[in-house]
Amino acid sequence: MGKALYLLKKSGLPEEIQKVMKGGDDKGKTYTDFQSLNDVYGVTKDLKVYYSARSGENIFALDGNLKLDDDDLQRTVFNSSSDNGYFGMLSDYDLNEDGQLSLEEVKSVRNLTIDSSSNIKSFSDFYNLVSLEKLVIDSKILSDLNGIQNCPNLVYVYFKNVYISDYSALSGLDNRLQYLYFYNVDDNELSKCCNGIKDGNFRKLQNLSVAGYSNWFEINKDADSITRNRVESTKSARTITSLTPFENLTDTTKGAVRYLCINNNKIADENLNSLKRIY
Repeated sequence: MGKALYLLKKSGLPEEIQKVMKGGDDKGKTYTDFQSLNDVYGVTKDLKVYYSARSGENIFALDGNLKLDDDDLQRTVFNSSSDNGYFGMLSDYDLNEDGQLSLEEVKSVRNLTIDSSSNIKSFSDFYNLVSLEKLVIDSKILSDLNGIQNCPNLVYVYFKNVYISDYSALSGLDNRLQYLYFYNVDDNELSKCCNGIKDGNFRKLQNLSVAGYSNWFEINKDADSITRNRVESTKSARTITSLTPFENLTDTTKGAVRYLCINNNKIADENLNSLKRIY
C-alpha cells in the first residue's frame, strides 16, 4: 500500500472501550491477520481511528474522513551495528554503503539464501522482508522456524542438508506456499517436517520434492527446471527410504500437489505402494 499503518490490539484497550467496538477481536489472531488487515482497528499519527473489515479491502475512518500516512521509504530497517545477522546477510543491498538498509532497499529483496556462513539463528525479523518470494536454507542447524510465517509474499522454500527440530511455523504459510523442496535429508528429517505441518491446509502447494544426495552430483531446482551439476562435497549422503510421513499431511494439502519429485532416494518397491494411500 505504501502507507504507514499503526494497528491497535483490542485486548490491550480499556474494557469500557472494547465493549463499544464492533469486531476487531484479536483472540486467536496471528501476525498474518494484522499484516493482511483482516478485521483490525488502527490509528493514524493524528489519532484518527480506522477499521479494516477484510484484507484491507474496506478501510474506513470512524469519523468518515480517512487520510492514511505515507510510509517513509528511507527509514532504517537493518543496520551494521545490529548483531542479529540480517545486515551482514543483506549487505549487498546497501547500495549507498552507509551501513544501513532502508525500507526501499529491503523491498528489493526477492530471493535469499541462508547458508552456513549466515549468522542467522532466528526468523523473528522476517516480517521486514515484505517482497521476499524465494528462500533457500542450506546447511543449517536450527531449533525452529518461528517468524518465517510472517513473510507476506513467500511462496518458495527449499531446505538443503538441514537439521531443524521444529517445522511447525511453516503451517503459517499454508495460504500461499507453492513450492516446498528438500535436498539431502533423511527419514527422520522428513518425518519432523510432515509432523510439524500436519495441521496446515496448503491449498496452493503444487510442487513438492524430496531429492536424495549422490556422491557425484547435486540436484539444483527452481520453479521451471531441474539441472544436475557435478560437485565436490564432503557432506554425508542422506536419503529417504519411506514415503509414509506424507500420510500425516491433510487431504487438502495432498490434493493440491500436482508435481511430486522423489529422485535419488533409496525407496524399496514395496514402500512405493504407499503412494496409493497418499495421493
